[in-house]
Parts: sequence; structure tokens; C-alpha cells
Amino acid sequence: MSNFFNSEDSFTISRISYQKIFSHKDLDGLFGGGLILRIYEAPIAFVSRITSAQRAIIIEVPLSSTSMLDQCLIIDHHHCRNPFLVSARVGNYVICDEGYASVTSLISDYFDLDVPDEILDAIDAIEEGIIEENELSNTLFVGFVTSIGKIPFNKIAQDIKNGDWDKIIKWFEKRAKSKDADMVKRLAKTKTENADILIDKVRLVLYKAQDPIEAGAARLALIMLQREANVGVILAHENQFAKKGMIATRKKRINLLRVIQYLEETGWMAGGRRDVGGFKIPEGVTVTQAIEHLRRAFSTILK
Repeated sequence: MSNFFNSEDSFTISRISYQKIFSHKDLDGLFGGGLILRIYEAPIAFVSRITSAQRAIIIEVPLSSTSMLDQCLIIDHHHCRNPFLVSARVGNYVICDEGYASVTSLISDYFDLDVPDEILDAIDAIEEGIIEENELSNTLFVGFVTSIGKIPFNKIAQDIKNGDWDKIIKWFEKRAKSKDADMVKRLAKTKTENADILIDKVRLVLYKAQDPIEAGAARLALIMLQREANVGVILAHENQFAKKGMIATRKKRINLLRVIQYLEETGWMAGGRRDVGGFKIPEGVTVTQAIEHLRRAFSTILK
């Protein structure tokens, strides 16, 4: 566990006027971002990566060697010794503690914000890649992946700010019980059962980038893959061209940051943490070429 803050920092950052909030575009980022709105009044945007920001609050957004940040408050709970996060301490404040399963729990504790325990437990479980043992975790995650492209992030963030927990849960419950959710779950099961093998115990699922049901099923399949494989990989494509993807593992002995670094060094945009990461593929790379590149990456790093 690593801490990059103290009580003096807490007093200082509370007096800084931040102009923008960038939060990771996932469930943990949604809930963490909503909580931050109780402390800071600033426009919020939910993003998958960030290249530059000034006088902004950045919540769990993966950083890379190209991220240019100045006078920002960076809040995270993964790999606090990440070179990108350590270097970001110059000119920025960093709150990082690996002892928290989620950034939502970290923000709740650090800023002493009231959140129901069942909400915190559910988000923690999702961040750990375990949704089958917690009913609320399953509801939130299935509702989330079923609604890719339709999620009113800013509206739900305001509800989180206001503590309208019943309203929030009902929204996710409705989506998790929809016909779309049934389609997502069936397709995720099929994709998991038919996943390709990249290398031993690294399994791959393809999905159509522009199809929200396929995208949701792939995200759910990524959870399922980790139950039986060391690493799960999902890869989005449009026709024959690869576009983007994610990698994830529950195995503590596997460090996916090494794979992410390899992808960056070979021309892909990539970011993430030890247990999960995302990547964007340069234009013109075919699915076949992308799969071979991923196979080389895992073969080199996990040999």
C-alpha cells in the first residue's frame, strides 16, 4: 500500500479552485466522480484516457507517458508506484492508496463522505472482478454493460452527489432486468464458451465495435473469462479492422502493466493498472494483425 497525501495536503487542495473534473468512464469512476461533486463545483466529464489537463481533478483515469498534467489533483487506488503516477507528482497533488479496492471507497474515506456500506461493497467487488457473489454488484454491472452508449453519466453523477441511492439502484435494476440484458447475458455466455486461445491460459473474445449489445456482452465476457483463464482479452473491430480492447486478470502474480508498456512501446495507445488495462489500435491494423501483435505481447511478457 502506498499513500501520497497527508493532512496538510488535504487542507491545501480543499482551497484550490479546480476548473474541471475528469473521471474514468466506468462504474467506479461514475460513483467516485459523483461523490467528488459534493466537494467541488466544476463541470465533470467521463473519459477512458486523458492526454492533457490543467487545474483539473482526475479520478482513476489511466495515465500514460504522453499525459501532460499541470496543477491537477489526481486520485487513484491502483499501482501507486506506477512511474507515470510518480512523475505526475511534479506540479500536481496525488492521492493514491492501494489499500482500497475502489476509488469510490477511497474518496468516501478521505473526504469523510456518507455512502451506504452496501454501495461501497458492491463497487469494491466489481473493481475486483467479482460480481457473482454480490447481488447488488451483479445488478449494477449488468445494468451498466447493458446500457453502453445510453448511460446518462452526468445525471447519475448528480444523483450520487445528492445521495439519491434508491433512485440510482432502481435505474440499474430496470436495465439489468430488460430484454437487452437477457441478450447481453446469453451472448456473453456464448462468446466465453467460444473464446479463442492467444497463448496458454490467455483467452480472447472479439466483438463488433459499433454494436452496443456486442460491446456489453464482451465486457461481461471479460469477467467470465477470468474465472477459467489467467488473463481475459476483448478486442473490438469494424469489419476486418481492429479498433480497441481491454485486458484483465484476477491473478495477483501477473502484472499486466508489462503488457501495456509493450503495447505502448510498439505504437499502440495503452494505459491501465496491474490487473486491468485498455488499448487503442492505430488505423489500418487488421484483426488478424492485432491478434498476432497481442499474442507476441503476451508471449514476450508472460513467457
